[in-house]
Amino acid sequence: MSVKRHGVDYAALALVAGVAAAAAFAHLSGSPEVRLCRRVFAGLVNGNEAVRAAIEWERLKALGVDVGAAYARLPDEREQQEYQQAFVRSFAEGFQRGGATLRSFTNWRLGEDGTVSVEYPAKQKTLRFRLSATGKQVQEIGWTPS
Repeated sequence: MSVKRHGVDYAALALVAGVAAAAAFAHLSGSPEVRLCRRVFAGLVNGNEAVRAAIEWERLKALGVDVGAAYARLPDEREQQEYQQAFVRSFAEGFQRGGATLRSFTNWRLGEDGTVSVEYPAKQKTLRFRLSATGKQVQEIGWTPS
């Protein structure tokens, strides 16, 4: 049913506004940055070493630990590869011990500051991801209060 006042079709205007809001939400939650962070997080949680290339190891800070500083001190590429593999395994093991599932994390979104956030309602926390300057690698993963 169309409601017009002063020549304005308010029902059509509401529909357009609703579609625009849905499109904006879909854009932000489906942005390349959000997709990258979701893929990296899922890979880490599942112990999938394929995500290693999407992590900026030299600058990585994860859950309060300066992983990049330890990584930078490693003497050669072989040890760096082993460190990356151990990190992915440890992340997955810790996640599994915590009892959470990927479905426990909701409301993925891109913030105005370029960070990607996801809610963890069970702990009333937000997990925030910061990307490299190129936007193609994750360089920080950390908790913030919800």
